[in-house]
Amino acid sequence: MQPLESYHDTTNDPAMVLRTVDFRRLADLIERRAGINLPQHKMALVAHRLQRRLRALKIATLRDYCDFLLTNEQAEAEMPHFINALTTNKTEFFREPSHFDFLTEVALPDLHSRRHYNSALPLMAWSAACSTGMEVYTLAMVLAEWNETHGGLPFMIHGTDIDTNVLQDAARAVYHREVIEPVPTALRHKYLLRPRTSSDETIRIAPELRARTRWGHLNLMEGGSPSDRPFDIVFCRNVLIYFSKETQQLVLESICKHITPGGYLFVSHSETLNGLSLPVKSVAPSTYVRL
Repeated sequence: MQPLESYHDTTNDPAMVLRTVDFRRLADLIERRAGINLPQHKMALVAHRLQRRLRALKIATLRDYCDFLLTNEQAEAEMPHFINALTTNKTEFFREPSHFDFLTEVALPDLHSRRHYNSALPLMAWSAACSTGMEVYTLAMVLAEWNETHGGLPFMIHGTDIDTNVLQDAARAVYHREVIEPVPTALRHKYLLRPRTSSDETIRIAPELRARTRWGHLNLMEGGSPSDRPFDIVFCRNVLIYFSKETQQLVLESICKHITPGGYLFVSHSETLNGLSLPVKSVAPSTYVRL
């Protein structure tokens, strides 16, 4: 019998006991496949989030599920569900609003002045960890407002995420009313559609913004881009904190290859590029220009 400290009992159900050795195997797997670093104190969270997968597969214990993922040749089909279960998807409209102020006041005038000779091509933006799409639709509101005032800057926004479930929510573009509080009142009236019945507590993003968005599954660990064209604006926020420094370097190197020179990269205020070797320069807090 292993010592008691190698077990983490998260429930009264013995099937939900996650052994330390199995947690480490799962943590290593999710880091290799998705770059997500799971510290030891996340054991209870991991055990809780995987319960649904055990029920779906009719697997008796977390230990059996771990063995299935790592030894069964059919486990590849389960891998997206495993990654979805352990992905954090916190997001909101106008999160870290200073980034959108910078876009309006600095980045968009700069990009517009350099693109006036070819305004037929849309400005390209990418939300590289878009979750349920609130960041993408925030970008769409900001770009639509700027373009309405200044003209000559059509745009397309690509949203990608490793979690296939949240991409479906993003494409549906339907949200509960309680999440729209950060959206300025004027933009709510203009871009958020309310249901016909007062009992319906949802809103939907207006079709003119939905038409400017594209959605796709993308694992940042595997590199690649959702478009053949380079991007003028990339938001990669609140995802780097889940990566090791080595993975951050790998992911951002790949992303920078898909940013046009003079394009803008935004990371979260809780993230830093210090210690990384990248072809960018800082122009504002957590805001960089591609060299």
